[in-house]
Amino acid sequence: MTSTNDDDFDLTVHDDDRPADALDTECLGHYATLDAYLRAAVDTLVLPEGQWLLDCLDLGRVRGCLESWGRYRLRVHGGRVFRDHMQTGPG
Repeated sequence: MTSTNDDDFDLTVHDDDRPADALDTECLGHYATLDAYLRAAVDTLVLPEGQWLLDCLDLGRVRGCLESWGRYRLRVHGGRVFRDHMQTGPG
């Protein structure tokens, strides 16, 4: 694996990327908005013939599903989308 100085490929989570209330944080990629991330995430599930369906999505509802039960929080910081792990699972 070659090293790159291009920040576009840096998915490293640094200490200042992790909020104090998060147990852990992962970088999901470079996106300008959460809607851009959500659309890209769902896009992988749709066949090329059904791409028009992406325009019909309620991205707020998709986000709500991904953040349900308060276990995760999605956010944009510095042009990157992060998923914060907020609490441990049951048990």
